[in-house]
Amino acid sequence: MLPTIKVYEIDYNFIVKNYLDPKLWNKSWTIFVYRDFVFTLKMTHITVTTNTITFEVKLNKHWESRHFDYNIENSNINFLKKSLKGSIKRLIGDYEKGEIRSTEEYSILNQDLLEAEHKLEEIANEFLDNEGVTNKEIREVYIENYVDNNSERWDKLRDYIDSLECAVCTDLYMIFAEATHDESLKDTVQRYLDDGETERIQRELEEYCEYVDSDKWLEDVKEELENI
Repeated sequence: MLPTIKVYEIDYNFIVKNYLDPKLWNKSWTIFVYRDFVFTLKMTHITVTTNTITFEVKLNKHWESRHFDYNIENSNINFLKKSLKGSIKRLIGDYEKGEIRSTEEYSILNQDLLEAEHKLEEIANEFLDNEGVTNKEIREVYIENYVDNNSERWDKLRDYIDSLECAVCTDLYMIFAEATHDESLKDTVQRYLDDGETERIQRELEEYCEYVDSDKWLEDVKEELENI
């Protein structure tokens, strides 16, 4: 059985012309459906002083939504459609990042990087003990700064997520691009899949994890200890 794919025709002119009608305020419009992914649009705010509508775009499988503003006087329907498509693409990206963070591979990498941070704390604590520093506040500030300056945890986790961009939700990206005749999105997804960045970044991450487990890393980070 083929997966469900639906792109709904919405009368955006009607919404914009009747945005002050209370009947529309709680209404939600289904925009795009693929398998069990459902994207919807609704009005969430109206700023009367500037004649601006704030639209919310939601994906049923993701807790976070995206918003964009539409000015009645200065915007047009093409702008609305472009903003809507952009919001959907960003929602797909948000959902994909969440899926990556839920993987075992991400969890293992995060745990390895957390252990490196714990080592940094131990190094700083030992240094402060040797220096005879007993003031609790000074120790906390020193340790926090030392760990922040020498930990690459968040950078490496972000690199891992970036390395899998468009690779986890490829079908969702491509089906949406096909349904909306977005050749630019197709090209972008294909470029991410073909450029070899995934393999390169993940190889670098493996090498970094080996490095933080080595004596060389210990020597390097100890050189970053600053005198009190």
